[in-house]
Amino acid sequence: MTLEQIHRQTDTVEGFLTPNEGELLYTLAQQCSGRGAIVEIGSWMGKSTIWLAHGSRAGAGQPVYAIDPHTGTANPEPGATFWTFDTFQANLQQAGVADLVRPMVMTSAAAARELDVPVELLFIDGSHAYEDVLTDFVLWFPRLVEGGVVAFHDAMRWAKWPDVPRFVDRHVLPSRYVRDAAIVDSMVYARRTVAATPADLARNRVVLLWKQGYDAGSQLPLPRPLKKWGERWLKRVAGIRG
Repeated sequence: MTLEQIHRQTDTVEGFLTPNEGELLYTLAQQCSGRGAIVEIGSWMGKSTIWLAHGSRAGAGQPVYAIDPHTGTANPEPGATFWTFDTFQANLQQAGVADLVRPMVMTSAAAARELDVPVELLFIDGSHAYEDVLTDFVLWFPRLVEGGVVAFHDAMRWAKWPDVPRFVDRHVLPSRYVRDAAIVDSMVYARRTVAATPADLARNRVVLLWKQGYDAGSQLPLPRPLKKWGERWLKRVAGIRG
């Protein structure tokens, strides 16, 4: 299936993924070698799940473990009946990827107790509260194989979820256990490593400084053309493409 066809499929699925982010998930899943599973924390209606599953099918064909309690929020109000799982399943069936997806209708913590497999791609897009992002990272990052990828959605401040960028800036990009950090739209991702080299740490630092500069600039009441110029300049300085 072509990327254009997947775009048409996912255009009708409710979600918050940009086209660039969808293609990134496809590429990361396609690049998996089969050394571990693909784990998604936070599936919502299945938009990102579809991209991951199509990418996996184009690659080694690992299962996609889609973890979400499907109650709409991390802490639903008492008596709430909001339920997304039926729509999620229907969207996967419509996209022809249900055979590759292993839904886990539970919290990330519950899934971590139940699932004991190595992970090659970890996509964190569950509750955006700081403590919940921390919990997801602590529970799942150690399961990543060497060279496996962790990706965070809504990790830029313009995405209006301040806790995710704060966590990534504090605990991920400065870490000596990640390398090859990069950014696509609101998504920040990096590869796990046993020990980052000085060159790895320097690159991660450049990406962090670019990210913080862009985040700061996005909060200023500047004219849009000036913001776009600043973004291009920062990318040139950081050596970031896109």
